Amino acid sequence: MSTTDTFTLVGIYRPRQHGPGFGIPVFLHDGQHWIQDISSEDHVRQFVTYEVAAQTLRLPPLPTDSTMHSIGKQALYAFEAADGTMKLGTREEVSTWLQSRVTELQTTPFVLHDVAEFLGDSGLISEAQARCDMLLQRSRQTTSVPEVLSVSSGTTRAIQWEYDLVEKPFCAQLQTMGWQWLEGDTDVPDFTERGNFREVLLKGRLAAALRKLNLRDGQPWLDEARTARAMRDLEQAAGHRLMEINQSATELLLKGTVADGLPDWQQGRQQPVRFIDFENPTNNDFLIINRLRSGRRPPPSASVRRKSISR
Repeated sequence: MSTTDTFTLVGIYRPRQHGPGFGIPVFLHDGQHWIQDISSEDHVRQFVTYEVAAQTLRLPPLPTDSTMHSIGKQALYAFEAADGTMKLGTREEVSTWLQSRVTELQTTPFVLHDVAEFLGDSGLISEAQARCDMLLQRSRQTTSVPEVLSVSSGTTRAIQWEYDLVEKPFCAQLQTMGWQWLEGDTDVPDFTERGNFREVLLKGRLAAALRKLNLRDGQPWLDEARTARAMRDLEQAAGHRLMEINQSATELLLKGTVADGLPDWQQGRQQPVRFIDFENPTNNDFLIINRLRSGRRPPPSASVRRKSISR
């Protein structure tokens, strides 16, 4: 990709199919869909590929010249109003348009909060937050939902809204992009393919991926012992402090590890073993698990009356 490449705007993707909210401008280049990577100065730093079904995109009427975009230009933003009107433009253009329609968002406090943050309006952010809190308070009074105890505030907060409006739609969106969605459970580790909650790796999937991604002459060469060693390298990443361990684990995921070679292969020298195929992303196993519990169960003071929403 070069800075002179031209990307054609082909539509706006709305994660939520109904109601007001921001959209994602989607571009076409070399037969693939792309979205903007935006810098802090609101310019396009680069374009990244984006998997989306063409039939889910919406396109507002635009002058022909405004559909062409490239690296370095001002980023484009999109917002769809409740009546279906869509505004596409720079941050300044969309901000001006939104300021004239803020009153329409009073009944959708979560969207109002998004808009307030986009505008950088601290007063509107406070107002939207108050409306969100009021809505959550009303939901606790009128519905029976799982609750957790917030240690910091000492108050209970309903989590059904977070599941319905954030967690579940996000998981469903990844499903449409080809991911597998596995519902977690805070009581039964088997539901997340683990023997106990202290296990942080899905070893069955990881072992299969290691054999699939590491080939010799098109055939898997890692045996059970070498596969187990590679998984142990990741599970026991070097470091004394959490930051050091995280850094070691990240480097292993990015660069891989090594395993003893085979006697008839380069005189038995160690061979690189990769955990992720960055060159061919479709070779990887894309899985999302919501409510993935790991480690020991927290003490009763940290979580009370918590139940699995999905079950």
